[in-house]
Amino acid sequence: MGYGCDSPPGANDPTQPSAQLREVTVQPDSISFEEADRVRDTTVTIHIRSIISNSEKATQPSYVIRSLDGDEPITSGELQSGDSADTYTASVTLELTTAMFATYQVYVYSDDPNPDGSWIKSKIHIFGFAGSPPVFLDVANPDTVYRPSGDTVRNVPFRAQVTDPDGQDNIARVAFNLVRSGDTLDTIDLFDDGSDQSGDAVAGDSVYTQVLSVNSDNEPATYDIHYFALDKSGLYSDTVKTTFTIAE
Repeated sequence: MGYGCDSPPGANDPTQPSAQLREVTVQPDSISFEEADRVRDTTVTIHIRSIISNSEKATQPSYVIRSLDGDEPITSGELQSGDSADTYTASVTLELTTAMFATYQVYVYSDDPNPDGSWIKSKIHIFGFAGSPPVFLDVANPDTVYRPSGDTVRNVPFRAQVTDPDGQDNIARVAFNLVRSGDTLDTIDLFDDGSDQSGDAVAGDSVYTQVLSVNSDNEPATYDIHYFALDKSGLYSDTVKTTFTIAE
């Protein structure tokens, strides 16, 4: 009995060329925001188009998008057959902010991502706009609180009225550093949420509040309070300073 040398069903024929990426385009490859867009969250759809020779050998063309300074994928997925032979495409929605500056790397694979597969890398450049930083209109906290005795607790409010020229939604954080003898002991967030937990009276009125408790365990001391605010563009306000004393 003789034996044939044909490849068994389903096996790859090493004499036949494998699927190879010949071209990848990403549109748009540059995304720009302007001041008229204001600082906000937004979505942008990009379109990936690839040409794969010997595409019948491709198991599943795919893409992975990563930040230039991050290893974890932002998103990934499969490419689908396009409007002509050997063409594969995908439409991908990216979640961005209009204030961000970033470079995304788009990796396209002729097969599922693997180190040995055929792949091409492209880039998307994102240009946000630098707006104006938050501004403090007022800050308020008691100058002195006397340490209570026994089980008595005194709730001490800290408040800051903050606005942002680019819109209140652009404010990412309002807080203060609790400083003693030049050392920052803690950073405490203030909230404009109208909640009992923060002690804020009215949500959304631009007044940010936090309540700290003083009891008999607190040592008499004077603290420097350094208020600051940060917006979604990464811009910091000026620091506003007050003092706070716990006295006997």
